[in-house]
Amino acid sequence: MTLSTPSSSLVRRLITVLFIGQGLALIALFTTAAIGSISGVQLAGTERAAGWPATAQLLGGTFASYIAGRVMNRFGRRIGLALGYVVGIAGGLMAGLAVMAGSFGLFMIGMLLLGAARATSEQSRYAAADVSPAPMRSRAVSIIVFAGTIGAVLGPAITPLAGRLAETLGFDQLAGPWFVNAALMLVTLLFIFTFLRPDPRDVARRMHADAAETRSSEQLPPARSFRQVLADPLVGAALISLGLAQAVMVMVMNITPVHMTHFAHGLEDISLVISMHILGMYGLSVVTGWISDRWGRAPTILIGSLLLIVACVLAPTNSATLPLAASLFLLGLGWNFCFVTGSALLTDRLAVNERPSIQGSADLVVGAASVIGSLGSGELMASAGYGAVNAIGIGVALIILVAVVVMRRAPAVLRESLD
Repeated sequence: MTLSTPSSSLVRRLITVLFIGQGLALIALFTTAAIGSISGVQLAGTERAAGWPATAQLLGGTFASYIAGRVMNRFGRRIGLALGYVVGIAGGLMAGLAVMAGSFGLFMIGMLLLGAARATSEQSRYAAADVSPAPMRSRAVSIIVFAGTIGAVLGPAITPLAGRLAETLGFDQLAGPWFVNAALMLVTLLFIFTFLRPDPRDVARRMHADAAETRSSEQLPPARSFRQVLADPLVGAALISLGLAQAVMVMVMNITPVHMTHFAHGLEDISLVISMHILGMYGLSVVTGWISDRWGRAPTILIGSLLLIVACVLAPTNSATLPLAASLFLLGLGWNFCFVTGSALLTDRLAVNERPSIQGSADLVVGAASVIGSLGSGELMASAGYGAVNAIGIGVALIILVAVVVMRRAPAVLRESLD
């Protein structure tokens, strides 16, 4: 098998490697998902800091996604992903040391680095989409997103074990999960660097070149700038779906553990709720991809926005563990519908020579929207309560719904990807 004739078996193998790598990375990241806000509050000494760790991660991810896109465009997906995991190792180590030393500043630096690692790893979905034909693109994205199910099951389950191990060794229990995070990032780095060959970027370009030969040697047009790409209204629909769904999800998810501590929930209860949320984010991804490819991009995004609204309505109504777990599951599922479909829609609208850099720029916009959503969540929680956080989430989700309805009025030639 040579790169000059990429086959379906090669594409399946690359997607499998990307799936496993993303699964390993998300086990690492979700090992600490339930304790980020708690660690921040403990180190800063105020509940107003509850949203700061998430905001730092989002800031790190926002800038890293832009850089990662350009690195991947020039050096390939494998090198770009590997560098992201190196940054993640450093972030996990810094966060664990910060908890032990009581240093909020060092902890926030660790959060920036972990955010950069996550944003880089999430571009695995674009690598899978690049090597897949358009009718299968949502399903390819959904397979990579489904890898989060591994993280949903194993990551939060590791959290209390890592905490107890840290206590046994004489450390703060909140330090343990951060060190486990770093160790798992190292495993991910070694796996991707070893097995992601040939590079998905090169395979995608070869596939396009082979297809062009069958169309009278059609040549790629010059790559457009991000500003030029934004002139496409369906790119706008994709960015709104990705960015605002992420903002709603992050805002509610990161504040929920702090909300639960007000009702004497322990790490086990909090881990269960976050585990159900992550299961909603990733567990039904394959179904989401099938729905998106079968029913169309717009209906799938609309379903996602409605699920986000329902989740934000239900979450503040009951502080018991199981009702909160159900609400957070719906929150994750709504995000999944918007995220999988928005990613596929964006890839639909880009030429193969534009994808890595434009996708990175798009994730920068997504990250910026997430930062805005997360930045005030701790302050809003402290001043107005959990219900107010969810009320804002409802309003933002309504924007997604309205925007996609408006985008459906685009000219028919543009609506091919949306419908």
